[in-house]
Amino acid sequence: MAPGGTTSCAPLVTPYLVTGPGHVPAQTGFPLRLDWSNLASPSGRNYGAIMVDGAAGLNGQTALVPFAFTRNGTNNDVADALEPDATRSIVLDPGESSRHMFVDGSPNYMSYMVNTTISGGSASFYAARTQPPAASASAQIAAAPPVSEAGTTRALSWYTYLEDGTPVWYQAQGPIDPLVWTAPLLRVNWDGAKVNTRAMVGNVVVTPLGNDELMFSWHLDGQSGSERFARLGAGPCPSINGTPTNFNGAWYAPTQSGY
Repeated sequence: MAPGGTTSCAPLVTPYLVTGPGHVPAQTGFPLRLDWSNLASPSGRNYGAIMVDGAAGLNGQTALVPFAFTRNGTNNDVADALEPDATRSIVLDPGESSRHMFVDGSPNYMSYMVNTTISGGSASFYAARTQPPAASASAQIAAAPPVSEAGTTRALSWYTYLEDGTPVWYQAQGPIDPLVWTAPLLRVNWDGAKVNTRAMVGNVVVTPLGNDELMFSWHLDGQSGSERFARLGAGPCPSINGTPTNFNGAWYAPTQSGY
């Protein structure tokens, strides 16, 4: 495995994502985290294998970890934020339902179009409107990830923690969209001198609700969440030597630019 931080494998087009430590000493055990989403398989036993190697493309020459789990149709689907042009494939058992897919409504949109295709039986589809939660400090995120723009590109940096307290950086970047902005989410690690690896682990969806509020939704390691944020202390940029100056908190040591 690559040194530093955490590493993930499996493209988003597959339903499985595996995350493990970026570096471990020789002959030392380490945990792996297996997540799955958009699993288009019926109830029953599912099988797979995790390939562990020191470099990409070795296809499990170092270690092969088999796994199996049982899927039950119990109406306990997880929350799933739908980004623009999202596609989902869902297998439902008789009597089962999927009730937690949602769209962050934007005042910039007058309507939404949803296309459905049903095969192998009958099913009903409906949409319900609900109010987003009040903006508050988030137990999941603690603070809205800073968003910056340069030219036609928007970038987002997200510093947070894994369940075990391990600090982790995520970054997203893509063309600016004034309506709903979505971009791939990358987990980034550091080897002490430069960025070591970038692994795509999900995506982010930023939906403006007004000039001072937004919804921040994300897919990460097979999970999804959504938070509403409001700007505090809105006002003009501070003036330095008579010039309005943007202090966004993003900085780095000149000797460690990351490249």
